[in-house]
Amino acid sequence: MLSQIVSLSEQMLSLARQGEWEQLTERQVERQRMIEQAFPLDLGVMAAGATAAGAGAADEAARQIRVILDLDKQLMQLAQAQQQEIGKILGKMNQGRVATRAYQDTSRG
Repeated sequence: MLSQIVSLSEQMLSLARQGEWEQLTERQVERQRMIEQAFPLDLGVMAAGATAAGAGAADEAARQIRVILDLDKQLMQLAQAQQQEIGKILGKMNQGRVATRAYQDTSRG
């Protein structure tokens, strides 16, 4: 399950780099569902899974979790950059509206 989450995270990062934010959101929903299955909030289920896993499996799980966290960090950086870019665009649009209104007001008078 963790390897599938890693794969989805890699796909999400690739989509973010391509600016495919809508597809990324769809993958995020799928990944969230998988994460909830992999890490249930029921402590009894988690304890049973932990005793069934060996030390090697636990080490591999820890490695995959670190990969997922690193990919998430990269995704967040790209998302923040995109958010800032959208903010700049919206600011320019607002400036254009203000300038248009000012022009219209002076041309009437």
